[in-house]
Amino acid sequence: MRAKRKLMAVGMAIGLATVSVQAAATNFVWDAGGGVDNNWTNNLNWNPDGAPNGNNSDTATIDVSGAVVNVSKKAVVIRTLNVSGTGTAPVLNISTNLSNPYTSMFVGSTTNVLNSGYNGVVNQTAGTVTVGNGGTSYRLYIGARLTNNISSGYANNSGTYNLSGGTLNVSNFTAVGRFSGESGKLAISGNAAFTTPILQLAHYAGTGTLSVVGGQASINLLTNLLLSAYGSGVTGGAGTSIIDFTIDVTGASKINVGNNVQFDVTGSSSNNTLFQLSLGSGFVYSNNTTYTIIDATGDFTGFGQFGNVTNNQVLTVDGKQFTANYVTGAGINDKFTLTTIPEPATIGILGFGALLTLVLRRLKM
Repeated sequence: MRAKRKLMAVGMAIGLATVSVQAAATNFVWDAGGGVDNNWTNNLNWNPDGAPNGNNSDTATIDVSGAVVNVSKKAVVIRTLNVSGTGTAPVLNISTNLSNPYTSMFVGSTTNVLNSGYNGVVNQTAGTVTVGNGGTSYRLYIGARLTNNISSGYANNSGTYNLSGGTLNVSNFTAVGRFSGESGKLAISGNAAFTTPILQLAHYAGTGTLSVVGGQASINLLTNLLLSAYGSGVTGGAGTSIIDFTIDVTGASKINVGNNVQFDVTGSSSNNTLFQLSLGSGFVYSNNTTYTIIDATGDFTGFGQFGNVTNNQVLTVDGKQFTANYVTGAGINDKFTLTTIPEPATIGILGFGALLTLVLRRLKM
């Protein structure tokens, strides 16, 4: 009996020790040489051994050049996630739920202002990815550092987040391409859903791109879309913001903005905001069809237009023509729309029909 009690006491002590170890904050780093496969959940792929999951104090860092990591077998909860390394960009593939609730997520960027040359890729095809639990400091950085140090030359970070399925929810703001020399891209396609209060493209002096393909995605910005906007006291000039839209057979997805769109709040130049249009596979041209690209509850502020697209300008893509229009005014929701123009062949047929009708009328008379 005493031996059994002693064994139980030892077992309890080991259990308590195990709990204590799990509670401590640990930085799990993807193993550069000792890993056995690509699965996040395999303990042997991490250093120290033990796949990060469930401890709100843990950090997961994937910084190995050329690494490919898959989150697919079960849901993951992690405090901080870094997919950022030098050399060949590390890749994180997500096809299940991943929660990053208590701090920010970094893709192709770092928390350290003195680091440069970082890059990373996240491919999300399914599941729900949650960044933050509503706090003001919980953000998604894509090719964007936390703080600026342009004068020291630390930059050249790049990141890409490909969202082709599932849901991506960010509690505070999403920064894509931030400071000088940095570039970021958020590519949304398929039936994916993306929600964030604020989306910053090239908020300071970097290059930020939002790519949207097809008409099935849901894009909801609860407060602001900031394009090529930077605050006071930051050097380096305005960045370059790019909205890259592809219209396919399903149409064009709409960017819903809860409050307003700031195209360029610097007041110096509107050439830093670009709109790029392309036609995807299966696109069917229909005359006088209007696609709403941006729908804002509030006003377009700043210059109120993309630097390379003026109001009523005709855009020609693959021989198809669209009229760009900024719908603004008091008491209405501001919009940026594209409307197809009747093709020349159609206009010719219409003209011939009118002429034929006139000839028939004269013959009848």
